[in-house]
Amino acid sequence: MDQEKLNGPNSPAPLTADQAARRCKPAEFGFETTAKAEPLVGIVGQDRALRALEFGARIDGDGFNLYVLGTPGSQRHDVVWNFLQEESRDKEQPNDWCYVYNFDDAHKPRGITLPAGWGKRFQQDMSQLVEDLRASVPAAFESENYRNRLAEIEQEFHDRNKEALESFQAEAAQEGLELLPTPHGFAIAPVRDGQVLEEDEFRKLPKEERKRTQEAISH
Repeated sequence: MDQEKLNGPNSPAPLTADQAARRCKPAEFGFETTAKAEPLVGIVGQDRALRALEFGARIDGDGFNLYVLGTPGSQRHDVVWNFLQEESRDKEQPNDWCYVYNFDDAHKPRGITLPAGWGKRFQQDMSQLVEDLRASVPAAFESENYRNRLAEIEQEFHDRNKEALESFQAEAAQEGLELLPTPHGFAIAPVRDGQVLEEDEFRKLPKEERKRTQEAISH
């Protein structure tokens, strides 16, 4: 289409700048700045989206989901969240489900069901507990009570170990054996007349006595 046809007798008259612009009078608004404006309620200009949300959210059955698609900056997540908050206001609240660590199987967390709204409280309580333990546990290991109890346990262990060792030494002595300390623990050796027998001396003993001594050592 050429310029002559555009400017023909039946062509529409061009709009002026004033006609193409829509101007609002500030006096028509009920607020001085947008900070004092009342927030908009609901979804503005999205009637079809609103009807779709209503339809999907009101399906009373399992296995149905809502899928919302929109361009970045459309605030679709906030819109859906606000809608569902309003939609569920007067409905029975479902239980909260929390998953906690399973010390028996790290790949299978344990599920805990709690009354509605308690899941967040449980999470906060556990976070606070962890923070408290980070301070209290190290302090407990530095306290005087802990050091005293540790000393008692070490002394008890030492006494029991000494008692067991003396009992074992007495039992070995009855069999003509001696318990000898080594860098890696203890060794058992035959004794005659209060002296530990060397290997050559042990071989000179009668066969039956060597056999009896070897059986005593093995037991």
